[in-house]
Amino acid sequence: MSKMLTIAGKELKTYFVSPMAYVVSTVYLLIGGFFFYTMLSYFSRLSLQFMQYGYQEDQLDINEMVVRPLYLNLSLVMLMVIPMITMRLLAEERRSGTAELLFTSPVRPWHVVGGKFLGAAGLIGLLTALTCIYPLVLALVGEIDPGPTAAAAVGLFLTGAGFVAWGVLASAASENQIVAAVTSFGFLLLLWVISWAAAITDGALASVLDYLSVMSHYEELAKGVVDTSHLVFFASLVFVPLFLAAHLLAARHGR
Repeated sequence: MSKMLTIAGKELKTYFVSPMAYVVSTVYLLIGGFFFYTMLSYFSRLSLQFMQYGYQEDQLDINEMVVRPLYLNLSLVMLMVIPMITMRLLAEERRSGTAELLFTSPVRPWHVVGGKFLGAAGLIGLLTALTCIYPLVLALVGEIDPGPTAAAAVGLFLTGAGFVAWGVLASAASENQIVAAVTSFGFLLLLWVISWAAAITDGALASVLDYLSVMSHYEELAKGVVDTSHLVFFASLVFVPLFLAAHLLAARHGR
């Protein structure tokens, strides 16, 4: 475990000694701020209209109109950002020739894969923590439901962690960073929209496609519905690609 944490610490430090972490964080928060501003402005305008026409303002749910759609949009932005974060994790090691040096040291493929994953997931955790500023601002000007809000934030991190795991697998399978990024983005997008196919099918196939959709599970978490099936799905979303990446590296390097 200590070897894995050492690799994770090295990866996380690498993000912050380069412009990567700062650029990604800035862009992510600017886009999130734009979403937050537009959604809050719409909610405020609608609230004023309700007051003018004699409706009760409390008929509007700020969680449903601002918090939940905000986090759903942030998860979509994360889908586009994470392949850029993960593309270099293992592909760069092989391109630069440091992979052989890494695997001749006393570490196992699982240590490498797990450490790389934890380093990138640490950056995603930081991004998720920074997005909590939006509901905190809402709490200053109105009442929000802390349960669904916390579930949405946790769901955002779990979604990001799953995306990172698939990005690690794509990086392990390719020596080219661009190929790794495109492959990762394509597969993650498929996992996001696969529920669309469920809408035009029926029976067991529709249920399977809907279960495989990241969007279906995250939408439920964003509503505050914390169910075991959702947690199992996100655990599988992380474990399966990391397992495959570790075995791929073990086969490639004879470990």
